[in-house]
Amino acid sequence: MERPGQLAVDLDSRRADALSGRYVTVFDDLDALVLGAAEIEREGLYSLCVRKVTGARTPAALTALLSTGERCREEGSALHGHLAGMSLMSPEAGFRELLCQLSVIS
Repeated sequence: MERPGQLAVDLDSRRADALSGRYVTVFDDLDALVLGAAEIEREGLYSLCVRKVTGARTPAALTALLSTGERCREEGSALHGHLAGMSLMSPEAGFRELLCQLSVIS
């Protein structure tokens, strides 16, 4: 139980931010990974790849939501305005409201 706890503390310290989105386990040497972050990024190491069946399509609502998120990231803005007041909703209702506000569904 000590190794998982230490990894959580180390990751929370933000010293391993360069590894964000990477697959890291309690058995990895975090110090070595942080030192090799440039190589990890350059070579796409420690990443998971989702491969889909040929012809499988991403649902239109998800595509639109991802596109909006990417556009907001590029513009330096946030979906904050769209999310106002949604914290009191159930996750399902909040997600549906977000999609409605983004004009993805009616």
